[in-house]
Amino acid sequence: MAEDTPMIYENKIRVENKDVFVDVKKNDNGIYLKISERNRNNRSTILIPSSGIEKLRDVLTDALAALPNNNSNNNNNKKTAKAAPTTDNAKKEKVLDDKKVCLTSLAYSVSAQELQEFCNTIVNSKNIVSVEVLLRRGRSLGVGVVEFNTAQNAKNAIAELNDQELKGRKMSAREYYE
Repeated sequence: MAEDTPMIYENKIRVENKDVFVDVKKNDNGIYLKISERNRNNRSTILIPSSGIEKLRDVLTDALAALPNNNSNNNNNKKTAKAAPTTDNAKKEKVLDDKKVCLTSLAYSVSAQELQEFCNTIVNSKNIVSVEVLLRRGRSLGVGVVEFNTAQNAKNAIAELNDQELKGRKMSAREYYE
């Protein structure tokens, strides 16, 4: 059966034993994102209108930021928490860095300098050691990491920075896990 819906973008990835198809198409109702997975003979599909694509990106960015980093550093001043076992039964550790704060849901246009200046207006700038915006392939993930001089200052900053608005977006502040 020929498909008469114009294709704007298409990609296929292999995840474990599934094929995942990501397409952006256009029909009479507008542009939409189609995500399909195929596992042997089973196929599931979701359609997301173009108005929801950016929201989905934001949720996926937050989900990526919440994943434990495989390059964990087990310093003595860091607490560890076990992550849920993966399907291959390998145990991964999340390492809490109690001097750092993770800021999510940032606008993708926010630079590290802008984030630094914003944080300086909310918390005592003398307590900030460093600020970075996480990037993947040169593009912002909408996530920032602010390091403080003490764990207590980081804890206070979570309360002060959570739900603050920067460039029209409310950020979320939480503990930072490497």
